Amino acid sequence: MSVVRATKTDVRRGRVLVAVDGSPPLKVPLALMADFGLRVGQEVSPEQAEALREASDRWEAREVALRLLGHRARSREELRQRLARRGYHSRICEEVLNRLQEVGLVDDLAFAREWTRSKLARGPVGLLALRAGLRRFALAHDVVEQVLAEEYEPQARHEDLVLDVRKKWEQLRNLDRAKAYRRLGEYLARRGFDRAQIEDVVEEVVGDDG
Repeated sequence: MSVVRATKTDVRRGRVLVAVDGSPPLKVPLALMADFGLRVGQEVSPEQAEALREASDRWEAREVALRLLGHRARSREELRQRLARRGYHSRICEEVLNRLQEVGLVDDLAFAREWTRSKLARGPVGLLALRAGLRRFALAHDVVEQVLAEEYEPQARHEDLVLDVRKKWEQLRNLDRAKAYRRLGEYLARRGFDRAQIEDVVEEVVGDDG
């Protein structure tokens, strides 16, 4: 049998530093001690000791995930990677993320929609940039494509793009024409538009300009 020994209590954080027969100490929430019905000096079986370690890891992993979500919304895979880098077992990570998903704190579709809408609200941006941006959050391919299909309306976006390009062209029109074309193309490429879109909108705007 093992013996639980409390070595230090952190009341502010609601945790107790617990040593189980000389093993590396665990930062165990006081609530977990109560859930397990444990008290200092109590004998526990090896199975109980292992269950306490696992429960403590699960609690810590959840706290880490909640702190990360407190800074900004994140994708499930982002959180999984961050937890894995901290050394939590893959099973613990999945259990924590499943629970956060059940209560709505992790929702890849909602996260992707919110991010896409915020980018679109800032001005014209192409599908290439949106797709690359969403993939940086380790979102699944089907989530990325579903959100882009829902949120990116080609005709409405084209009208906004034409207005933006007209303003940009006014700034460039007094340059050498080849240089102005090049700078306009570079500007649109940086905003994530593909070559065909760039050629079409430049032709539409500059062609109208004569």
